[in-house]
Amino acid sequence: MIKEQEDKFDVDSDWVMPQLTDLVPDGGRLDQQVRELDNTYFDTPGAGLRVFGITLRRRVGGSETGWQLKVPNGTARTELQSGSRAKKLPSALAKGVEGLLAGESLDSVSAIMTTRTAYRLLNADGELVLEIADDQVQSGPPDGESMLHSWREVESSWGLPARRRI
Repeated sequence: MIKEQEDKFDVDSDWVMPQLTDLVPDGGRLDQQVRELDNTYFDTPGAGLRVFGITLRRRVGGSETGWQLKVPNGTARTELQSGSRAKKLPSALAKGVEGLLAGESLDSVSAIMTTRTAYRLLNADGELVLEIADDQVQSGPPDGESMLHSWREVESSWGLPARRRI
């Protein structure tokens, strides 16, 4: 379980990431990695999760492959993860949303494909201080057959201790 603070910004397709080297702490480093992320988002037909600001997704790609449940926690979010590659929601996360389903089914509601260029600022001990992600995003129906919308966004996130997997 982690408590994550993040901010997202919509940017134009020709926006250029500024140099980040001035942000590197003394003795630290800046790592850059490109990841392809395929996400399927889930909710009830009545939007039982979304109405409470809860996100449930299954991600394939990068180090976060598996299931993720994000729950509001003040201005941040608490994230629970399962590294399960199964297409069925793991029971530990299913219990976390059980009371919000109100007897409705949990269905895939959208597919989001992201090409992420992640810039990770690490301190002298190799611990993550800040991640800035430059995302090229496409979204569409859960079948993934056609992408209907595309955009670019930049996300900064911090407060990322080692993720606890369930």
